[in-house]
Parts: sequence; structure tokens; C-alpha cells
Amino acid sequence: MLKALIVDDEPYIREGIKVMIDWGKYGFELCYEAGNGEDALQIIRDYDVDIVFTDIKMPVMDGLALIKQVKQSMDKEIRFVILSGYYEFKYAKKAIQYRVTDYLLKPIQEKELIDLLETINKRFIVLKRKEKEEEKKNKAIIDYHLKNILYDKFTSKDIEFVKERYGNFRNYTFINMDVVQENRQERVMPDEKKKWRKMLYKVIEKMVQEENFLILYDIENTNMEYSVSVVWQCNRSEVYRANYIEKLHRRLISEVPFTVKIYIGNTVQKIEEITDSYNKVVLGKEYEYFYCVDKSIIYCDNTPVFSLEQYHLSQKRINQYIDSISENNEQKINIIVKEIYEEFQQKCLHPQLIKNNLTLLIYQLADLWNKNNKPNFSNDEPLLFIHDQKNILSGKISMDEFLTYSLHFANYLYSIRNYSSKDILVKIESDIAERYMEKLSLRKLGDKYNINSVYLGQLFSKKYGVAFKDYLNEYRIEKACRLLEETDDRIYQIGTNIGFQNPDYFIKKFLQVKHMTPRKYRLMSRSIKEA
Repeated sequence: MLKALIVDDEPYIREGIKVMIDWGKYGFELCYEAGNGEDALQIIRDYDVDIVFTDIKMPVMDGLALIKQVKQSMDKEIRFVILSGYYEFKYAKKAIQYRVTDYLLKPIQEKELIDLLETINKRFIVLKRKEKEEEKKNKAIIDYHLKNILYDKFTSKDIEFVKERYGNFRNYTFINMDVVQENRQERVMPDEKKKWRKMLYKVIEKMVQEENFLILYDIENTNMEYSVSVVWQCNRSEVYRANYIEKLHRRLISEVPFTVKIYIGNTVQKIEEITDSYNKVVLGKEYEYFYCVDKSIIYCDNTPVFSLEQYHLSQKRINQYIDSISENNEQKINIIVKEIYEEFQQKCLHPQLIKNNLTLLIYQLADLWNKNNKPNFSNDEPLLFIHDQKNILSGKISMDEFLTYSLHFANYLYSIRNYSSKDILVKIESDIAERYMEKLSLRKLGDKYNINSVYLGQLFSKKYGVAFKDYLNEYRIEKACRLLEETDDRIYQIGTNIGFQNPDYFIKKFLQVKHMTPRKYRLMSRSIKEA
């Protein structure tokens, strides 16, 4: 909506213009009104105004003086529309020198007003589209040069561009703000995370506009995929800087509905050294993730120096871990996993060395599976289980995640030892019969019986000759047929009762299975009974 201001010394004219049409219908919101140019000038200074409808002859300050003041002394893009009587039109011509070309003759006609508003709105939409395209183009150029500097791949052109745009100052700090998932074991879809990041970006973008020493940098296709960063230039004291970061964090958590962590790199003297600050944040985030640093603001220049010396867990420690899993002993698993991470922390291992050691443990679990495997289960099953855990596969695992994974695998192995694939499928058949109206899925059933959902789907298809989803839909349709025959319930209600929340989808699936609509099926079944 374009925010409009009406300026006229005649109150009845202002009121008449306000009620003449539905302004919102044409993209305008009448927010303000004034009786002379001086009052209007104050409103324009204090508030966001997109368009001003102004009379020419008014006391204190006339319309032309108002236009001149705004055009010459304010850095605001405001469009003016002259409201003039027939005999005042010669004055209206003077407004052309201030690039004002829109006018309405009094008495104002409804059609003329609507035509003008539609024209202005179209111009505004085109202008905004061009501005957005230009902004996008400029941002891509800025990001290109900043990335080159951050990743230490810069040339003199990159440095010149940034200095020319932001000035040649000293004391730069790389700061990263990250969306934090409270429960890392809970699956959050990428689209949801992107939505969070977009919200975070908008809040930070607003703050950057308020503080001219912040350079916004939007990281999207890197290992900081769901975070937003700024390059901060500040020559103030350490106390001021710390207070500002606290203020920044308070504002972020007050304006977004999720947890945010702030990672601060070391301060460097020149913009071309900012890669050092960036690398500190990257390592600090790795350290925080593995060692579960319970802070919302993390100063990464305090991150310990990681050891790059090759290190492997002892065979004794590996055996303790494998034995605890094999026994499905929850208490032992908790103790061993905690001790393993304490060992990593004492050695201050580099994140990559931690990943290597954890990956070794994970594939030891695959060997444990093969030793306990039953003939009717596939040797690929443990690998499918591992691949189903995305964080495990990437090797980026916090202690809590690795503990949860270990307990899950122990339960999974126990259930496989105690149930055959036939037993599990019988239980799933029973689940379908009892809970067909719920949102059943292979993933939920796999979690329930500690079996990989992909492998479970393969077992199911092999036994029943159809995919799980098709089997469930056919089962529901058979239940629908009974309800159509035996009750007078509405068709959409029957669909809801058997698990189809969307009536159109229910009818579509019914047609696929029975080759007729539910209504036709009901009529046909009843005519057969009556015959």
C-alpha cells in the first residue's frame, strides 16, 4: 500500500476526497492530512509518506513552497499530485520545474481520481520492480567480492571495490548469526530452515540499515547454509563492542520465533585480513557443535588451538563401546559415549579427527550387525540405517546426537535379534488394521520397530506385491466401501473417517481402485441389495 497525505486548507474538501472512493482498492492508504504546507512538511519529516495530494493556495505555506522544500532539502522519493481550481492552473504549471506532472482539477471527479490512482500505482509497481532487480544485481556483485576476500581468493580489484563502497577503515570483525535447532534429533525440512533464515536475514538487514558500520553478508551455499553474517567495522572500546553484541542478541531473539546463536571472530586491522576472522568462526562453530558449548554468544577467538596430530581411540575403548551396544545396556552406553567425548576434548582434537574416529565406530556397528545377522535380513540393512541418519553420515555429530544414535542402534539390533522379518510384518499388518485412519508411514513404523524405513519398504513390497502406501490406500478404500453400503454418512465424512483429509484426493483414490465414484458405488450396491 502507498501511504498518502492530503494537504488542503478546506476541511470539507479533505473529507470529501477521503470518502469519495475506496482508496485501498487502488493500492493506497490515506494515513495523514494537513491544513497547510508547514504542517504537511512536519508530517513528511516524521513519517513515511509515498505520495502527497496538495492544494496550491493555502495559509502559512502554500503547495508550491511545500514541494520546493521537500525536493530541495529532503532525501526522500515522494510523488506529488497538485489539486487546483481552474483559475489556479497557471500556478500548477510552475510545479513542472520540480518534476511534478500529476494534477487534479477541482471539483475533483471520481473517475479522474480513479484513473490517476491506477496510473500512479502502475508506475510505482514498475519502479519497485526495477529497484528490486537493481538491488539484486548489486547484492550479487557485493557478495562476489566479499566471498573472494573471506575465502582468501581476492585480488586488488576485490579490495578496491569494498573500500570504495564502504570506506577504508580499520578494525573489522566477522560475525555469524545462526538458526539453532533446539532438538537436533528432530527432523526439520530444508524449506522450513530456509524460511527461518529468511526471517533472520530480514531482521539483520533492518539493523544494518540503522548501523552504517555493518556490512551484511548473506551466506547460503556454504557450510553455514542457514545463517547470516555481517562484517563489522567498529573503532569503539571493548566494553562498547560487548554491549552492542548483547543488544544485538536481545533484539534478534525478541523478533524471531526461534533460538539464535552469535559467533564472533577475532578483530583484524584491514579488510583484506578478514579471512582470519572468518576462519576463526568456522572453527569455533565446529568446536561448539562437537563439544556442546552452552552459550548464546560465542567469542571464537577464544577457541582452543586444535591438535592436528593423528589420534585413534584405543582398541579397548572401541571394544567397550561395541560391547555396550551389543548388550543393549543403556547405562553403559551413556558412560562410554561421555568418556569418548571427554577424551576428544582433553586432546583438543581437530573436528576432522573427531569425525574420523566417530566414522570408525559407526562402521564397527555394521560389522557387529553382520556377526549377528539372521538369514532373512539383508547385509545392506545396517548401511541403510546409517545412511538414514543424515548428521551421522556427514560425520558432524554432537555428543547428544551420537548418544541418541547409539541407543537407537542398540535397540534396533536387539529387536532384529528377537524378531524375524515375518514377525515385524505381522505386527505392521496389525497396526494397519487398528490405525489405518491415522497418518501412518514407513518412517513412523520403522522407528517403532527399530528398522530402517527403506529396508522395511522392500520387505513389505516383497511379501504383499505392492508398495506400503498403495496397500494402505486399498485397505482404506475397502473400509470406505463398507461404510458406503451400511451407513448414510456423507461421502466427505467417510473419507475423513478412513484417513483421507482431502475429499478430492479420496474420490481420486476411490476411482483408481474401484473404477467408479463413491456415490456411484453406493447407488449400485444398494440397487443390488434391493433386487
